[in-house]
Amino acid sequence: MSLIELFIYSFIQGITEFIPVSSSAHLNLLESFFGWREVGRTFVIAAHLGTLLTVLFYLRGEINLILKDINYNKNKKNFKLVLNITIMTIPIIVFGFIVFKTLDFILLNLQLIAWATILGALILFISDKSKNYNKTISDLSYKESLFIGLMQIFALIPGSSRAGMIITACRFLKISRTNSTQIVLFSGIPTIFCAVILELVWLTKNKNEIYNYDLILVTVLSSLFSYITIVYLFKWVKQKSFSPFIIYRLILGILILTIIYF
Repeated sequence: MSLIELFIYSFIQGITEFIPVSSSAHLNLLESFFGWREVGRTFVIAAHLGTLLTVLFYLRGEINLILKDINYNKNKKNFKLVLNITIMTIPIIVFGFIVFKTLDFILLNLQLIAWATILGALILFISDKSKNYNKTISDLSYKESLFIGLMQIFALIPGSSRAGMIITACRFLKISRTNSTQIVLFSGIPTIFCAVILELVWLTKNKNEIYNYDLILVTVLSSLFSYITIVYLFKWVKQKSFSPFIIYRLILGILILTIIYF
């Protein structure tokens, strides 16, 4: 990949990981419409590693407090937070492994991406009309956590967006936009970590992947763009709605369908 391509790839991966638009959809569009060759698994790992490091750094204070006092008898709130995140993560790990092994090529379809982008926007629009309650991860019931986890499965379809599915589920549960965004970050830690591990396992069986300094650049840039996105996203959701992302998704989905059919 050229330096410009590395920059664009890292930019897209870093920004779209935590906002309700799909990174995989955008990367597939670059490959389909602009002739980009598919990036190697090593670059995917580098980008995911960058976003994971950003989340760990951004939430370092909360994570430190949780790790210090996670015992059920001492702090039930922290214990339930970890348990709820675990419940949210299990469905996408199970189905993600199935997709990784069998269905990945089926999901990389432009029509599917377009419709997933549009339908995801419409569902997010409906859910974002919900009232805001100051409900945190620790306040969720196990059924509510499972609902969020099941919604996250749809993020395996390019165009749906992991952040978009989680935020949609949270807003249906009347969780505030700020707390919904925080849930995206917390749930992203085990999800992205497992994705990196799965990709690493794949690499051990494929020796023809490229290893060079470009991977370090992708990791650093993805981390940087992710951090900037998270900071400004929290500032935005404290005062505004998700409408700009909804409008963007609708325009993007319609544009893709127009190009395909006309």
